[in-house]
Amino acid sequence: MASLLSIGVNLLTVLCCLACTTESLEFETAISDALKTECHADFYCRPECLDRPDGYYCECGPGFMWNSYTCVSLAVDSSMVFSNRANASYAVINNRTKILPKQYNFTIALFVKLFHLNETGTLFSLRKDSHGNYVRIWYSGSDRRFHIEAYSELQIGRTNEAPQFSFSFKIDNLRPREWYHLAWTNLMHPRNRSTDWKVYITPPQGGTLPPKIKRSVGGSNIAEGATLPNRTELYLGQNSPNASNHFDMRFALLGEISHFNMWNETLTREDVAALATDDKHRFCGNQVEWSDLRYGTRGNVTLKWPSNIQFGSSGVYNEHTRNAMVASLQESCDFNCSERMGAQCKASIDSNIEWPRTKADQSTSVPCPTAEKIENATDGSHPIAYRSCLRNSKQQGSWSQPNYDRCVSKEHLDILNESNSLSAMDISCYPLLGLSLLTRMENITKLTAYKNPMDLHVMVTALDNFAAAWKKSCSVPRMQRTDIQELKQLFNKILKLTNNLMSDKNMAAWNLTRHPGQESRHLLSNLHNIFSLYVSEIYTSKVTQHPMERLSAKQLDLSDMNSFFNGENLVVKVTAFHPEKFDGDALPDKADEKLMKPSVVQLGAVGVQPHTFRNMSLLAELYEGATKQDMLAAPTMYISILAMYPYGDRLLPHVHLIADWKRTLGAMSHREDNVNSAIYHVLLFRNNQELLRGLNVPIRTRLRYTNNVNISDVKCVRLTFHDRVPERDDYHWTQQDCWVEDYNAEFVRCACNTTGLQAITTDMYNNNLNRTKDVMKLLAYPSYIGCGVSSILCLTTCVLLFYFRTSSNTAKIHQNFSLAIVCGQLVFVFGIDKLKPDALCHSMAALIHYFFLASFSWLMNEAFNLYIVITYAAHAHQDGSEEGGMWRYYLIGWIVPIAFVGTFVGINGNSYYAIDMCWTARENVWLYAGPAIGIVAITVMVLTFTAKEHHESSYTKDEKANKAITIHSKALWTQVILLSVSWSFAFVSIIMHDIIVKLLYAMFNCLQGIFFVVFYFLLNDEVQHKYVQNQKMRLLALHGLQDSDGDAADQTELRPMTSASAGRDGVANDDDDDNDDNEDDDEDEEVQQLRRRRLQEQQKKKRQQQKRRQAPHQKQHQQLRKRSSAAAAAAATASSASAGASSAGSVGGGGGGSGDDENSDCEMIVTSV
Repeated sequence: MASLLSIGVNLLTVLCCLACTTESLEFETAISDALKTECHADFYCRPECLDRPDGYYCECGPGFMWNSYTCVSLAVDSSMVFSNRANASYAVINNRTKILPKQYNFTIALFVKLFHLNETGTLFSLRKDSHGNYVRIWYSGSDRRFHIEAYSELQIGRTNEAPQFSFSFKIDNLRPREWYHLAWTNLMHPRNRSTDWKVYITPPQGGTLPPKIKRSVGGSNIAEGATLPNRTELYLGQNSPNASNHFDMRFALLGEISHFNMWNETLTREDVAALATDDKHRFCGNQVEWSDLRYGTRGNVTLKWPSNIQFGSSGVYNEHTRNAMVASLQESCDFNCSERMGAQCKASIDSNIEWPRTKADQSTSVPCPTAEKIENATDGSHPIAYRSCLRNSKQQGSWSQPNYDRCVSKEHLDILNESNSLSAMDISCYPLLGLSLLTRMENITKLTAYKNPMDLHVMVTALDNFAAAWKKSCSVPRMQRTDIQELKQLFNKILKLTNNLMSDKNMAAWNLTRHPGQESRHLLSNLHNIFSLYVSEIYTSKVTQHPMERLSAKQLDLSDMNSFFNGENLVVKVTAFHPEKFDGDALPDKADEKLMKPSVVQLGAVGVQPHTFRNMSLLAELYEGATKQDMLAAPTMYISILAMYPYGDRLLPHVHLIADWKRTLGAMSHREDNVNSAIYHVLLFRNNQELLRGLNVPIRTRLRYTNNVNISDVKCVRLTFHDRVPERDDYHWTQQDCWVEDYNAEFVRCACNTTGLQAITTDMYNNNLNRTKDVMKLLAYPSYIGCGVSSILCLTTCVLLFYFRTSSNTAKIHQNFSLAIVCGQLVFVFGIDKLKPDALCHSMAALIHYFFLASFSWLMNEAFNLYIVITYAAHAHQDGSEEGGMWRYYLIGWIVPIAFVGTFVGINGNSYYAIDMCWTARENVWLYAGPAIGIVAITVMVLTFTAKEHHESSYTKDEKANKAITIHSKALWTQVILLSVSWSFAFVSIIMHDIIVKLLYAMFNCLQGIFFVVFYFLLNDEVQHKYVQNQKMRLLALHGLQDSDGDAADQTELRPMTSASAGRDGVANDDDDDNDDNEDDDEDEEVQQLRRRRLQEQQKKKRQQQKRRQAPHQKQHQQLRKRSSAAAAAAATASSASAGASSAGSVGGGGGGSGDDENSDCEMIVTSV
């Protein structure tokens, strides 16, 4: 089964290398011919050269890699693991797989790792016929020594005899689980058959260290015993079996073996050293090579790859050497393929121009990288740049200097020519002769918004030429040094020029530079050199002005050497001080913050601690070009330059860490290790010598993330200019001497034991990552919708309360509460991202904070008002005196928040504002949370006392009053919860940038507006009574009744049923038990009264109409009545006269007769009428 598996692996490997040939490769190295051998064709093959724009590419196929010489299988870098002694585990080469010849001269080399130092194990053994362990290399755990034993051919079959050749050696400081390289070489002299043998041991420290080398002279037995016979079987990790094919398990190895090779030649010391450091797997034995043993594994042997052979920090297989190997892969591939396919200059980027792949001895031309019309173009066509591909001594392509004069405007071309002529000036008068050039450059950059990267390149190159000429002048003694004030003027010109070049208006040109960040690196490198030159000049000028005070440095006044430059894109602080007076330096400190823009202050700070220069004797060795005596004799002063590039991440958009280059051609993922902060520049000097390393206390920086969305793997890094990555940028970032001390969601605190440019990098796995200075989208559509719905509903409530002319204090508080919520929502939505200008942004931040506190303050006013209403209703008896004026509510709701916000801004200053939004800085979140939590706590406490008071006095009120108080309490509890939760999600939504959070924020905002309308308008008792009153007045007006109808107006006027009125009614009913109940206040009673009154009015109108119709008949009846009355009177007179005449004679029935006569007379009159 093992054989079938090995055959399968072999077949798969052959298929992966179909494109490879079996031609022998002649390595152009300094090693002997013994190592220039042909390796196994299944594991080594020739690459296919692909002609790509960036150069030749060596295509090796799946499972293979280019190792600078050939394509090698990844399986070569493997090891065999012997982990137990449960059964016989070994690797074998027998006569059926490979016949080994007799060898007088030989070399055996391998890597070995021991798991346990007290365990015995065999590394290598040979079997001749039935004689086991004919030659053996084994380790003894009892004495911790390695043993080499060999028998002569005459001893074959006599296993009881001692070996003819035996030698043991010990490795000093042998450690378990560490790789060691062993090599045994043997050389036989043909004349006398004597042998010279050597053992080379390469411990983890690296290098070839032969601890003991023996040389035997004469002796036929010794010479015969040192040969390797033919037709032997080779075993790794186990004693060879005896005649009965049994293995002695006591000698089984517990460890690992890798890269076992055997040669039939004696390798030199240099060859053995090459084997021990062969991280590219170039060499293989011409008798037995490591790949042969892969097919003969038996038992529990495990093949592991990669082998992870490494020799500590300076070993051959550590990460550093792997990266160094990767750096040379492209060059070696180009050299290899140039011989086969012809020399070419690979595609490259120089002077911001992309030059295409060009054959040797030819020229190429490309368009200039700009969309602007350039006046130097001779015709109307696009300007062209030229370059030639030359052939060097190695018959490889080599680029000449490019000619891009037509790509630059005439004004900038004059600047470039003038800067090139600076080196020809009289250097004794320099550098002030360059002041006029710097002035011209400053004026041009101040007025120009660059879109042409070539003009930008010219300005940076001219500044480089100026720095080079200045450095040349400093290297030659001058009769007179420049005055300090003149030097400051010169230095200030350079800083203004640099600040103009870094301006945001030039980003169109910066974005066109190639490679990204290359031109920026060039500019920062120039500044670094200029800083050093400036310190050297001002120090020399200071010492020249005070020659008598060289031995009394403490008397020197260094204040005139200090300077501070505050630009929008560059801040530089130069400070000179005596060591004994130094109490630390920082940028920015309290004084600097008053001068710098708040948005720049919030980006972070860098500090140099007081004890940084404590041990002067140890640091004296770090100053290049000066002895310790020279430095101690000069005036001892220290100068620090702290510079800050607020938007440096735009200029150096991607970090190029060496560790991130892949093993093949060095492709880099732009999602990883991006500069994510401002860049700080720290330089420290003793006298005029720069301090580079060895500081007593590290330099600490506190940096804010430029973008804190979806980031990970925070690193503190520094920029280097001298380590060049081939075919890439001549700068890279490194973590060496820098580390992260602490970090959170906003800031990172870094520490570095060296000076230079420092920043932080993060991984940003965002496909749409934009490295320009764009504002983050803090809010999404759900946020706008939620704020809009809440604002509309609250504003509608306020307008309707005004429309119904509600006049109670409760209604006024509702209106003010709604206005605070609406203003807070609108300012938050439309002002959170108004970053420009700064004054507007800061105003928006303060207004958001103000309306936030105002909303909670009016919520607290609602609670106070409810408590006052219930308390006065239960304990007071005078109507209208319980509510009081509104001035106290206005004071708490509008004035107190102003005091809070003003105090916070005054105390914190510029640190109050956030840098990436119109908000308070995230570390000042308690300026929001603290007052809000306090106000909510007071509100909850007041509501608790209100509920208690209501419960104790509820029996004194009618059902309607209790219902109104309950609704008002529910409204307050609902707003306490929703207002707190909605603003909490507002905070979270602008930090997390997650759509789920924004949806929750929108949902709670909508709920707040809905409940506001329901409780403060629809269920408001005062609004309900106003509505009923308006309806009644409309009915009265419909039926022609006006307020002047007497009791109609008096009877229909309704009193608002607020909580206060409801409370007063309850108290009135308790005091006047004998009075009638409040039927006039009952809505049903009033409606019934209206209906009865309407019926009475209709009946009255009907009666009036009937009267008008009956008026003529009534007049006739009146006339008849008058006539009848007159007739009756006459009749009565006549009857009385006749009665008087007959009174004497009529007795008895006379009275009755006269009565009948009168009645008859009346009936007659009526009848006549």
